[in-house]
Amino acid sequence: MKTKTYYFFCEGCGGDTAAYNLLVRCPYCHAVKATFLLLGDSEGLSDPEAARVVEQHRKKWSSKNGVAFADALPKKNRAWFRR
Repeated sequence: MKTKTYYFFCEGCGGDTAAYNLLVRCPYCHAVKATFLLLGDSEGLSDPEAARVVEQHRKKWSSKNGVAFADALPKKNRAWFRR
C-alpha cells in the first residue's frame, strides 16, 4: 500500500518540504498557513510534477527578491529599550 505524501512550499522562507501528514507550520521558519502553502499530494501529483510545481513557486518567490517575509517588514524601533 502506497502512503500518501503531501507537498508544501513556504512563501515566508522559500523552503519546501514533503510530509506524510498535514502540517500546520513550516518546519524551517515556523510560519503559519498564511504563507505555508499545500501544493498537492502524491495522488494528484507525481514526483516530477511536484518538483515542477515547487520550482514554479520558487521562481515566483525569487522574483520578489527572495526576501523572507519577516525580513521584508519594517524594523521596529527598539531604542526605547536601551539604557
